[in-house]
Amino acid sequence: MAQRRAPKPSSLSGKTWRVPDLGKVRVATASRRALEDLDRRWGAMRRPEDVHLAWRWTEIVPDMREAFIVYAEDAPIGIWASKSGSPLALEGAAYYRLDYLEIDPARRGDGATSPLLFALIAKRAAEHRASGIVLAAFNVEGLIETYVALGAELGCPRGWNHPPELVPLTFRQVALDELRALIDALQEDPGRALP
Repeated sequence: MAQRRAPKPSSLSGKTWRVPDLGKVRVATASRRALEDLDRRWGAMRRPEDVHLAWRWTEIVPDMREAFIVYAEDAPIGIWASKSGSPLALEGAAYYRLDYLEIDPARRGDGATSPLLFALIAKRAAEHRASGIVLAAFNVEGLIETYVALGAELGCPRGWNHPPELVPLTFRQVALDELRALIDALQEDPGRALP
């Protein structure tokens, strides 16, 4: 059996951001203990009509190349995961593949968490030297509209295969630049050199 490569290192874990309505925000690589905590907390808070009701992060993340949890004042507020260890080459550009994403069910629609999460994902995409992000989402009322409001375009570059029951979306370079600018302005002590 081939040994899995370690994910590309991230500088996100060494930074903090001061975000209005959320407080001090940080990012951490998803550990088994943190995933168990998410499953316990969020599993009980999901609504019966949630299409991802049965998601268990302890089962999802082991199949991913990387997964990050976002904390606000030490409470988990979001998580994302990617199966790909490097950007996908599609139509002559590099795209970060976003496979799974969830926001704390209590924070859905709060207006602060989704932009923050996507800004951090945009930062991660830049670490991979990706000029875009591809994802496929459930066709849930309000969800696709939220992604479009954050800068996503409906559709995907040729060559990207996604589950046919999901809606393909693409964040291109301009949208990623705008998202990163949002989070860069909120970084605490941005002048500090990190190892």
